[in-house]
Amino acid sequence: MGSLSTGGGSSAVAASAHAGCERFRHTDPMVTGLARRELAERLGHADADGGIPEARWMRAMTFERLVKDERFVSPLLTTAVGDLRLRRPDAVTRLDARVSVGATAQALAQAHEAAVEHGHCTLITSLAVPFVGLEGETGATPVKPDFAIVTPRFADDPLGPGAAGPDELEEALQAADANDETMTAVADEAIGSWLVMGDAKDYERVRSRIDDCRMLKGFLQVALGAESAEAWSKRPADMRVHTYGALAVPRNSFLQPTAVMERLDDHRAEVRARAAEREALRQEVHAETGGDHVPESELQAWVDHREKEFDPTSCQTCSMFRYCRHQLRTSSDATDVLVEIGAPTDDRPALAALVTDGVAPERASTTLTAAVRATLEGTPQFTPHGRIDPVGEAGTIEVVVAKADSSALGVYGMAVRRVLTDGTLSELASFATAEPQAPGTRLAVMSLLGEQLVAAMKELLATAPLDKDGEPDPSPVHLVVPDRATADLLVSIADSLAGIETSRLRWARDLEAGREPLTFDGNPATVPAPLTDEQRLAVSFLLEDDRSRALVGRSTTVVLRDVVARHVIPGGPLGDAGRLDYLLAWATRETPIDHRALSDEIADRHETPGARLSRDRSDELFSHISMRRKRHEQEAVEGSFHVKPPEGPPFPDLVRDELDYKLSLFDDARSVLADLPDAPTRVAHRAHEGAAQEVWRRRLHLHASDLVRFGRTSRWWRNSQVEILSGDAEFVHGLAMLGDPQEARDAALNAGVRHVALARVVGDNPLVLAVGSRRFTAGQNVVALHINDEPTIAEGIPNAKSPTKWGRIPIGALLDLDDVERAALPDEAAPVGYRLFGFEPAKPTKGKEPRELTVGDDIVLGDYEKFGNFSYRREVAVPMPNLDTSSAPRPASRNAEACGPDSYANDPENHAWCCKPHEAAEAEFSDYLAERREAGELNPQVWPPLVDTDAFDIAEGTLPQADDEDVDATQPPSDLTRDDLGE
Repeated sequence: MGSLSTGGGSSAVAASAHAGCERFRHTDPMVTGLARRELAERLGHADADGGIPEARWMRAMTFERLVKDERFVSPLLTTAVGDLRLRRPDAVTRLDARVSVGATAQALAQAHEAAVEHGHCTLITSLAVPFVGLEGETGATPVKPDFAIVTPRFADDPLGPGAAGPDELEEALQAADANDETMTAVADEAIGSWLVMGDAKDYERVRSRIDDCRMLKGFLQVALGAESAEAWSKRPADMRVHTYGALAVPRNSFLQPTAVMERLDDHRAEVRARAAEREALRQEVHAETGGDHVPESELQAWVDHREKEFDPTSCQTCSMFRYCRHQLRTSSDATDVLVEIGAPTDDRPALAALVTDGVAPERASTTLTAAVRATLEGTPQFTPHGRIDPVGEAGTIEVVVAKADSSALGVYGMAVRRVLTDGTLSELASFATAEPQAPGTRLAVMSLLGEQLVAAMKELLATAPLDKDGEPDPSPVHLVVPDRATADLLVSIADSLAGIETSRLRWARDLEAGREPLTFDGNPATVPAPLTDEQRLAVSFLLEDDRSRALVGRSTTVVLRDVVARHVIPGGPLGDAGRLDYLLAWATRETPIDHRALSDEIADRHETPGARLSRDRSDELFSHISMRRKRHEQEAVEGSFHVKPPEGPPFPDLVRDELDYKLSLFDDARSVLADLPDAPTRVAHRAHEGAAQEVWRRRLHLHASDLVRFGRTSRWWRNSQVEILSGDAEFVHGLAMLGDPQEARDAALNAGVRHVALARVVGDNPLVLAVGSRRFTAGQNVVALHINDEPTIAEGIPNAKSPTKWGRIPIGALLDLDDVERAALPDEAAPVGYRLFGFEPAKPTKGKEPRELTVGDDIVLGDYEKFGNFSYRREVAVPMPNLDTSSAPRPASRNAEACGPDSYANDPENHAWCCKPHEAAEAEFSDYLAERREAGELNPQVWPPLVDTDAFDIAEGTLPQADDEDVDATQPPSDLTRDDLGE
């Protein structure tokens, strides 16, 4: 057979990402002879969505270069081999296989001999291994693992599938004399070598961790390399492929690699299944056409006859996306619009009647039905939810960022402004930089943000009311960002700087004690400058957001897209609603909208609403930076420029245009939200956030555990959050039941919710309710949460001392009806499935009588035990959740004074777990590390190497960084998509 494009390791990832699509499987380059991007172009719908930005490609190439750097050989090998609990090698070496199958076979043989004869561990880079099952196929492209590790294999290595078992060890011992000396010799003699396959992925660490889904994709590529090496006949006889694989990922924002180990059994099983599918498909094509590939004249028919599993969100990384979407848009079947917009498969039959006959389904999701109706009518659907967000309130700080694809924490520019106490906006503060990944840029981000936080907190403090003790009680401050990616970027930068500041405190203690500052792995450390007050404030605030991100009731950082989506349901592809500009386009247009035209218009914009840039804008900015770098290099060497700057607007103007577009969306969003009513529970949400920020302000003031991200909280701290999470969920649910008619009605229809039910007033003398739940019984106290879709607390009286308590609410007991009372009711009084009860309202306070119930009122009833359960039955309440006060300074109480600046210094024993400042805690830990290092219990002396669980973002002066690598800017290969990068 002829040339076969296997797709290498990336094919395992792409197949996994779109494995459910028959059309994707049958457009495999192995059978079409064309990359999918080229195939789409020949079919008349070129891929313009799945390409890789140049900056992103350069980052990938930079990381691969760093993995191959001689100075990372030892760290990578010791981490991987130590994590597998294999023996410490006598020496480490590196070989380059030059992406050649022959050179790879030679390198494996050489590394195997070095492992068996000399106890060496070898890192082989740039391998090429025949694709599993295609070793004998002429022209089949190989798998190209980034690296592999060859290390000695001993009979007593840890057990596992494929590892040395007890039988092998027993055979080795029986072959020698059974004496202690021989047994020791057998145990110390290598019986072969391990081959640990690996791959390099420059995955971004978001909030200090890499997403599990991305790691899964990376290990699928490793597994394909392992499966191919297992099947290769040129692998040395005593070399075994280890059941674990290594994935080299960045351990910090400087792209310095570390190895993560994972057992590959399940990954290899999936790879075998995919490889078998591809081989069966190849044989099918060969049987039908007599050749290796589908003839070019039959390509369109071959594609069209394959069923597509279309999803407008996940399919965008496939090069065939536009072709499949075009078929749906031009389909004669009206219900194909449901596939086009991404309606879930299970809901499509119910929604079909809405498309064809305009009949709304009874059981489909309210939100999904509204989205389909908006698509068909071209008008947005507004939800009945009231506002609970703080957008537009004094103390909110609007933040937009332009993120660079060349760095996990890279920033091209940033703009911030805040809402003043009079409701106007402050002057815009912004910056643009051509050094997006420089440490100074991250400091500039925190400086700008910190200055705004300082100003906002001062303004709120100056206008704050006094609490019961006569102290100012300021409102909370909030960051408002356009999307979740912006929040994640800001927190990741804060986490990076917090790690640097924490390390600086440790090294300051080392210098004070006359010790050389060392990193965790024992390398010389470069002591950074301390954070400024503004920078530390911003870092502290963002880490407070990180610790509270699982608490739904907290709103330290507000995602504007989520706020608008709570109120506006657009038409068109459901995934497009993830863009703020798409949502606002629906919310603000006064004429009917063609959802297809709008979706294309938004997708083709150079600007984006969030932190991540479009590919075109990313390439524009990266081109400016690349040319600037070349011009500076030439000026340094030759004293003059020969490289022309790129055409188009200057770099700062491009950044400002991007930031201005993002900020314009804030103006539109505030305008849309201003026309919406407030929920009666909005004040309660703000009060809860204010109480939580009071704890944070005490942490900040005393530097007590305020630079700790969630991942670094102690075990007992995290355990204490279990009850806090539970209380937070109950708080948010309780407020939703009281203040949101739609959520309360949905809960009443949910069989899993026992304390809310639908009811109707069917009699008024006495009051008789028909209740649609068997869980509500006679003698039970109930509260009318909503009457005719109006919250009763909206007409109630808020409690002056508690923002989560309301009076003048219809509360009473359900009663059994006697025969006379039942006979007086109409025959059809109770709907099917409802039961009749008398209702005896509690005696109200004079002048605070609740609204009277009348026949025909539709009610959402709540079990009063869940909404206050006061003996006097005149108020409803939702208890405030407990605050996260672990390791936080104590406030003043009847029995103790508040923690102050000198509390820990004067009484360290009693204040060790409340107000101990970072300066003292890190100094103690520095002394502890010094003692362990003196005893030989830390890296690099100890084996297996210790894992740095803190993973602070520290650039070690002896190791190369991303900025040190001279990687030429190259165009990404045209046949690759983001799927091939494992994204």
